[in-house]
Amino acid sequence: MAADNDHQRVRDLLPAAYDDFEGAVRKRLEEEPDFRDRGFGDFVWRTVGDKALAAVHDTLDFNVFGVFARAWAKANEIRQHAEASLATPGEPVYLRLGEHTATATLQPTIEVIVDPFGKTRIPLDLDLSAVFETAELTLRNGAITEIGAGRCKVTALLKLGGKKLHDPEASPPLTLGRRLKLEHPLQVVEPMAPGET
Repeated sequence: MAADNDHQRVRDLLPAAYDDFEGAVRKRLEEEPDFRDRGFGDFVWRTVGDKALAAVHDTLDFNVFGVFARAWAKANEIRQHAEASLATPGEPVYLRLGEHTATATLQPTIEVIVDPFGKTRIPLDLDLSAVFETAELTLRNGAITEIGAGRCKVTALLKLGGKKLHDPEASPPLTLGRRLKLEHPLQVVEPMAPGET
């Protein structure tokens, strides 16, 4: 039986090492006037690259299933069930999703500061794609409030300036074995205010 991955973090889907993360960060920073032609040595660039990579992993320290809940919130089929949940305020509507693919693109940004030379922000793109065998959603008052039992494989690809920083690789199967209550329900449709029709 597969282990539960209830706490699977997005950062854990990324590789431990990259082909040239330091070089990609260096190239991006050398486009900035504050960092261009400073003559930084290899030690400085290695340190900046290491700190930037640590910042990426810190930024992506959140649950992977929550990411896909945001993607599901945009689907028409989910919207129809969310609308139906408005008819019974406070009562749960359970929805079982069959085999499907869900995608999400995140755009994390890291801030790089090299005192006293300057600071800048580096935008990244993280493409996530999951192939779900199954998943269960709980909807209340037009919002996704919980994700239930599910199983999927996820592929993550981190890019900087459009350049792939690693080869994409599918995760081992991830299993959500218990109901995961979302800290912040994802509103799919807004309930009508009293008196609205």
